[in-house]
Amino acid sequence: MVSLIQPRMQKWAKDVLPPVFHRALVHAHGSLYNLKHREKLAQNQFLRHKHEGQRCFILGNSPSVLDNDLGLLGGESVFTISNGYLHPNYDRISPKYHCVPQLTYSDVEGGMSELKAVEWFSEMDDSLGEAEIFLHLNEYVLVKKKGLFSKRRVWFVGSHPAWQRRPSCDLTKALFPILSAPQMVIAIAIYMGFKSIYLLGIDYNFVCTRKYNYFFNGNMLKFNDPGVKDDGTLRTTLVQDLEGTWRIFLGFERLSKLASRGSVNIYNCSEHSMLDAFPKIDLRKVLKENEGLLGGGGEGSAKGAHQSKTCPCEVL
Repeated sequence: MVSLIQPRMQKWAKDVLPPVFHRALVHAHGSLYNLKHREKLAQNQFLRHKHEGQRCFILGNSPSVLDNDLGLLGGESVFTISNGYLHPNYDRISPKYHCVPQLTYSDVEGGMSELKAVEWFSEMDDSLGEAEIFLHLNEYVLVKKKGLFSKRRVWFVGSHPAWQRRPSCDLTKALFPILSAPQMVIAIAIYMGFKSIYLLGIDYNFVCTRKYNYFFNGNMLKFNDPGVKDDGTLRTTLVQDLEGTWRIFLGFERLSKLASRGSVNIYNCSEHSMLDAFPKIDLRKVLKENEGLLGGGGEGSAKGAHQSKTCPCEVL
């Protein structure tokens, strides 16, 4: 969430003001946010319906992203996320787009700082090939000040809690609060007109494993997550994780409803993913049926899709 009000003031307003007045205050603040950033966000109108009726693949960073030969995605519209450029088949996939969610800075040793952000973005820029990049508006000043991604097309996306109750995927305005990178990418894909969206390596099984796992070695990360120990295990309690997961899953449920209103089909291609907001489907079947109903020409179908009945905890 991008904040233009001090956190203490936000907490004070929520604790003191009656709910109806607090909601009115947040909504007014959201309108000011859109007004302040209208010129930056207006650039996103060029993305509207850019890929109307087509299909795309969103690659997460969970270990399951290695379960399939993603080299077969060459020529497809592919989004990668954060450290996705570390994938061994990145050059073969040649993604069109790369997305980075809002950065969270911390005082932890080796944690995210402006210096670390510049270092990470520089490495990213050297590795992304021809991909266009999406960043959160919070990074706008840093990118411009340091001259980052100067030879690459950069798009900026905003978000604000005012639109939590009335979410939309209109990138010319602030989105609802983005709690995970895949949510940001799904909203972008819907706005761009994709009608079939396939998710890979988006598992959210950490609530079972109590550990963050990636398809790459965690030592390759440019910064330390304040909520994660050196071995990848979580510092948070199970109750905190359950609450956080619940909020994240609610965000995916909102996106599922928004997608259905626009006749957009979203499928989860990770067999053992806990994310159940979208029907499961076998990626191999999708890639084989290029001319069929499944993904061919971007017209997805529920035929061949299924809901996994295996609890991810049983296979981890």
